[in-house]
Amino acid sequence: MNSEARDGVEQLFDQYKNEVFRYALYLLKNRDDAQDVVQEVFLRAYKSWDRFREESSHRTWLFRIAHNYIHDIIRRKKTQYRYLKDLGSELRVSRTLESKLEMLDLISTLSIQHQQVLLLRFVEDLSAEDIARIFGWTAAKVRTIQHRALKQLRMAVDDNGAEMQMGGDSSGH
Repeated sequence: MNSEARDGVEQLFDQYKNEVFRYALYLLKNRDDAQDVVQEVFLRAYKSWDRFREESSHRTWLFRIAHNYIHDIIRRKKTQYRYLKDLGSELRVSRTLESKLEMLDLISTLSIQHQQVLLLRFVEDLSAEDIARIFGWTAAKVRTIQHRALKQLRMAVDDNGAEMQMGGDSSGH
């Protein structure tokens, strides 16, 4: 066992396991599947440690591995996933949290692509450039998708009569 790879992946695991789990849980809506994703992401990171070229951050690299693996899972199951639904019933603790959960429920009505961009941008706080690296897109494409997703989200909020406050800069900068 390569001790440099083992030590490096252990360090990354300690630092990013919760973020990878959260991302997988949002997309797969199943705790067991999300835990499997975490395990597989870090196993794949270990196996490909020597090939990591540091063209992106370790965090972005791990999210790219997670994205690819989750995409494989979704494709294999060939089912439509409803993202984030029923999460609110477990976590309703405060009015602020309720508002966030209502927003997450509205996000779940968007296309998979829009959901992923909004989750990575506003929940995981990744830059447009990092998201572009994860999906193999340009940063401009990420910002365009983000803009369209926020526009649809605003329309959904207006339709539901709710008030929306999105944190962060909606331009993707």
